[in-house]
Amino acid sequence: MEGLFPLAFVAFFVAVVFRIMLRSRAQVPIKSPTLGFLNLRGDEFLPLIDTDRAALASIFSEVKTGAGYQIPNCDILFIYANVTPDGSVGIDINLTVRHLAERAGAAITVVASGNSSENVLAAARLAGPKQTNLVWTLDRKGEAFPRFFVKLFTHMKKGRSMPAAWVAISPQVPSRMQQDQNLPDMICNLEAGQVRFQRAG
Repeated sequence: MEGLFPLAFVAFFVAVVFRIMLRSRAQVPIKSPTLGFLNLRGDEFLPLIDTDRAALASIFSEVKTGAGYQIPNCDILFIYANVTPDGSVGIDINLTVRHLAERAGAAITVVASGNSSENVLAAARLAGPKQTNLVWTLDRKGEAFPRFFVKLFTHMKKGRSMPAAWVAISPQVPSRMQQDQNLPDMICNLEAGQVRFQRAG
């Protein structure tokens, strides 16, 4: 994928696959970050949303929800969708994940429902503004998914950038990744660079 440098071998996904942009962008720390949940599949994803909200809500100053074209304005956007082979997410084909992130104003966007690597790669190739750090979920591995993001955002509340927080949780060493079955399988595209929260306290 153009502009991306792999930090780990991707022969198979046994932990988190992390990819980082070659360029870095300066980021103003996000003060009082807000979290948004966007459900694009109705009742199918309500249990996942309930699980993630219960785990993450206390970290953020405000939590918002939306469905379909009702996109919540937020700093962190979690999208629940079935990505199709052409990379679309069940609404207008011209409205890609990147466009949803732009409409939300999100600096970090997580496709939080599990999807196949083939469909995710198709979605990642679609056009759209590259203004958000994108996380694509392949396999949530149950409670491993919310647990990972609790750790990630807790690190960020202490002033760490998203890339630094990610590596602290999941060191990008192939041998260690292969041994760690307690991490969700994900691909991360850092298209917004060094996103960080204003340090709490």
